[in-house]
Amino acid sequence: HAPTPRAAETAVGVYEGIMQGLARYGIDGVNVLEPTVAVEFDNFQMWCDGKEMDVTAGFQRYATLLDEHMKTGTGGREGWMIEIDRFWKIQAAGGDPITHWINHPTQYVEPAALVIRRWWKGIVKYVGEGPENQRIYVCSHSGPIRAMAANAVGHDPGEPNNTEDVRIRVLKDLERAIVTYRGRGVEIEIPTTVTPSWYA
Repeated sequence: HAPTPRAAETAVGVYEGIMQGLARYGIDGVNVLEPTVAVEFDNFQMWCDGKEMDVTAGFQRYATLLDEHMKTGTGGREGWMIEIDRFWKIQAAGGDPITHWINHPTQYVEPAALVIRRWWKGIVKYVGEGPENQRIYVCSHSGPIRAMAANAVGHDPGEPNNTEDVRIRVLKDLERAIVTYRGRGVEIEIPTTVTPSWYA
């Protein structure tokens, strides 16, 4: 799970549900590992006031500094504040900031394309390290999950509902996968099998 309290709580709930199901139906011979932090599946990050941080913490820092600037009439509008302000205005207007994030280039917010590659690196790593026929449950945040789905199916399918899943079946060669979201499955080449110069 991502290293955030919300993701950890979800992972614990999934773990307990699996254990209860196994006990209820008397299923033996299944090895279930306890939830563990996997930074590869973290939420997208923001560069805020000289530090890299989670989007939630970034918004809090933005709001604090914006309030200080308004009270004192001082302070500039650094690039990171301008970029986060765009997200904030969409959110405050009742819009969908994740649509903006997926479809617009960003400099101070971790771009969706890089988050997708980070996730695929984590998926390949954990699948490659584990036994055959394992099941891995990743508990994270809706933005990266949605970006993964959008990248696979070729369009933004919209915000996942609470506990809605994206299923990924990694093939044995660790180079291809079948991504299924809302009943549509697409076989794709895992993008981290190649590294173009612009990702170096």
